[in-house]
Amino acid sequence: MKRLMLLLALFAAFPFTAARAAQFDVVYRSCPEDFGKDASLAKLREPPKNCKDSSERLINGVMVLRLIGDIEKGDADKLQQFLDKEIRAVSGYGYDGDGTMVTVEMSGESGSLSGALELGTFFMRKMVQTRILRGDTCAGPCALAFMGGTVSWTRLTRAAVDRRLETGGRLIFRSPLYPDANADAETLRDIARDVQSYAARVGIPPLVLAKILHQQQNDSFPIDNVFWAKVANITIDGVKPMTNPDDNNYISACLSQIDWTYGMDDENGEPPQLYDKDRGWDEGKVSVKTAAYVVVPVVFSFEGYDYWCVLNRSRTAALKLSRKTVRDILSKWKGRNSLLAHDTNDDIDLKGNDLYFSRAPNDFKTTRAQNSLDLLLRDPQTRLADLVDPDFKWNPWRGWDPWFQFDGP
Repeated sequence: MKRLMLLLALFAAFPFTAARAAQFDVVYRSCPEDFGKDASLAKLREPPKNCKDSSERLINGVMVLRLIGDIEKGDADKLQQFLDKEIRAVSGYGYDGDGTMVTVEMSGESGSLSGALELGTFFMRKMVQTRILRGDTCAGPCALAFMGGTVSWTRLTRAAVDRRLETGGRLIFRSPLYPDANADAETLRDIARDVQSYAARVGIPPLVLAKILHQQQNDSFPIDNVFWAKVANITIDGVKPMTNPDDNNYISACLSQIDWTYGMDDENGEPPQLYDKDRGWDEGKVSVKTAAYVVVPVVFSFEGYDYWCVLNRSRTAALKLSRKTVRDILSKWKGRNSLLAHDTNDDIDLKGNDLYFSRAPNDFKTTRAQNSLDLLLRDPQTRLADLVDPDFKWNPWRGWDPWFQFDGP
């Protein structure tokens, strides 16, 4: 009886708090009169009005939600029901490919693995962008759900991964293979199969998936440097500008558009050293560098690494480069390989701080995140925490339809 009374006293002193179930709070909801004003709104630090409490269903609008609490099985269905009440699908972009652009701000460190896979699959199928804000942590199940972020851009009517990590935010994968201490071998095999199937659906690259599945029970795998962010196809926002890049930075940025895993011995390797101070680069060189642009051809023919890229040296000025100019620059390699095969006649248009990558005909699949040169020019091992731009502020009401690094021929 004394022991029972002691336990009751302890419970009274430290009341049990149940894990908070996930909920999606509306952070921003565009107003009907904002439609078509992307250019002017994007210049503002804060929107003139936030209609998040409006009962009117959105048409071709913008909605930002914040995930709060632990992800549980069934949360994807709850989000589906919520969005169906909030959004009226009309020709447009974003949610369900036919309506409002939806972004979910992700944070949290616990919850259900199956619920996370369901939610991430929902993000992928319904084309919902995911984002981790500066100062927030998304770990474990949250990290897996985050990887489902996808959008559909009407200009080219195509879907693309769009999961965004702000510098100063934390994305941490933990082993999904240890749900509890009593999991048997068959349960672990089922979990591994589920995670592998999910990774194939949402586009988690094999190297990243292998790293996740190799984690032990108490290990963690943070996406905390340029290399892993790029390999994981994650867009990094809020990167401070890089000043005075050199030729090696330009070559590295061009190489980052293919594989960056070249030279790695196993699936758990760290960022490779592509540059040797004595030998230089095995492939890639700056062929032409003007005040406006840099051209980097990469010729490594017996491995099939033949391609080229153009980098805009300006942070703000647009660049238009004629295809004839590019052909003249690359003419000395013509006949040695297929650098110019299947080339188009369109001129190259680059916005400030952009890179144009020619991936044909080598069949490389580009790493598809939308990152600026401010990130790509950095050494692969650079820590994201060291790249924080204090002036960055994300505007959910900015213009959409971005330039893609893989718009090449």
